[in-house]
Amino acid sequence: MTERLSMRAIREILRQRWVQGQPHRAVALSTGRSVGAVYETLRRAADAGLDWERVQGMTDDALDAALYRRPAVASPRGARPQPDCVYLHTERRKPGVTLELLHLEYLERHPDGYRYRQLNETASLRSAVRVPRLDRGARGSRGVGESGAA
Repeated sequence: MTERLSMRAIREILRQRWVQGQPHRAVALSTGRSVGAVYETLRRAADAGLDWERVQGMTDDALDAALYRRPAVASPRGARPQPDCVYLHTERRKPGVTLELLHLEYLERHPDGYRYRQLNETASLRSAVRVPRLDRGARGSRGVGESGAA
């Protein structure tokens, strides 16, 4: 995961693009950031419906919350949508299907869902609990040294 830009850098990117009308590459060069970081910052600001006048009047915390859409109050721990472990294990048995692909599908349906590592741990733990061992029938009914012939 990439490191977030400082609020000073974000404000400078927005100022150079919106006030001075600089192209993305010029903004990236003058701020010492990549073109991708500049583009992503401007995309986040556009998605949040921000303009330069609003950005000037915002505190750093408010700007951070607007750009990164952090909820004001943390959601309860169990509020994340639970993955369907049976589906995950069934799909993983198919050739060419990886947990990473299934995780991307899960995030498309639930953007606020588990990240990869936690999904992997949750799916592994639940599979051990949910899938009981089948009784082996006659094989497991004899003790050590006992034969079936009488």
